[in-house]
Amino acid sequence: MDGGDIEPSGTALRQPETFDHFPDVSATARQEFFERAPGGVEAGTGPVDGLALGATLYIPGIEPGIFAKLGQTLDIGALAAVICLEDSVRLEDVPAAEVNVVTSLRRAAADPSIKVPPLLFLRPRTPEQLISVGRDLGSVLPLLRGICVPKFSSRSGEGWLSAVDLLADELGHHLSVMPILEGPAALHRESRLAEFLTLRSVLLDRKEHVPVVRIGGTDLCGLLGLRRRADETIYDLGPVRDAILDMVNVFTRNDDFLVSGPVWEYFHSDERLWKPQLRTSLFDSEGADLRSSLISRHLDGLIKEVLADRANGLTGKTVIHPSHIRPVNALHTVTFEEWVDASNIMSSSHEGGVQVSAFSNKMNEAGPHRLWAERVLARGQVFGVLREGTTFVSLLDS
Repeated sequence: MDGGDIEPSGTALRQPETFDHFPDVSATARQEFFERAPGGVEAGTGPVDGLALGATLYIPGIEPGIFAKLGQTLDIGALAAVICLEDSVRLEDVPAAEVNVVTSLRRAAADPSIKVPPLLFLRPRTPEQLISVGRDLGSVLPLLRGICVPKFSSRSGEGWLSAVDLLADELGHHLSVMPILEGPAALHRESRLAEFLTLRSVLLDRKEHVPVVRIGGTDLCGLLGLRRRADETIYDLGPVRDAILDMVNVFTRNDDFLVSGPVWEYFHSDERLWKPQLRTSLFDSEGADLRSSLISRHLDGLIKEVLADRANGLTGKTVIHPSHIRPVNALHTVTFEEWVDASNIMSSSHEGGVQVSAFSNKMNEAGPHRLWAERVLARGQVFGVLREGTTFVSLLDS
């Protein structure tokens, strides 16, 4: 393929810079909303902290003006983005998409005014395509922090990992790998536990370079001819829910890996079957207009699903529309109550014990709740801690 002759100027592609998930929240609003400000993400080329992905935006590789769109969404907090050369690109358009991606990345490397998300990934179709595109990128490859691997399985996994290792040897840049579990072996009851255990064993050897394990929700649903409505969540679809819960059970044990929430695919209105999912109690009288706006854009289903993701141990979420970015990131902030409870648990003796929460509404056990507390504090460092009495609604309305 020919990606043009644009080359980056200088030896460093980008100077280190820190980004956070709420760049359009004013300094005054930050003081009002946050007990501890979001720490964000520092751009670089090292291993990716999967906790920091948040709302991960997918964009087709054939899209003209890729970085114009990514720059606009970066301005509202999409620090993680995936340029897709797989399902989002028609087979006949693949060669043009490859040229578009290579040319766009070269131009971005050569022009510091082009905004590049600090957590930028490529989703190739095959290991062979990854090697081809990687070689065409050459010295520009470090603009990519990693790859999303479609239909990752015990059969295909070694081929993908070998391609990553080959590019690391040739170009000196080790790409992080986000495997996407979305094939029959990941869904069918008789195969998935053995499949997940095998994949976990394979990935543990390179745990540092696996930020998250991603769920191909659309493909999993498609295998059974299912599709959730905009007022349903993925957890309403029993067979897919069960597969997701098995993924969490296998991959997150011992705190080895993070599992990321499946894509939310709705961004337009259609006829409703059920009543809106957002409780009025979440919104005070001043938030009534916001609630109506969220419902009209079908974001209430998204909010309900992200809350269910978090309750089931998932972190981050794939999104396909800018309107999804703020709700997903806002729902990853840590509440004041969570932060106080987690801090108290972590300050307790490792020998165990139980104490009443500072809010007199629950018991905190130093042993069973310690891993939860560690995760809460880590999330708070990235997404920030809200002030007492403040909820994610304030961020949505800012």
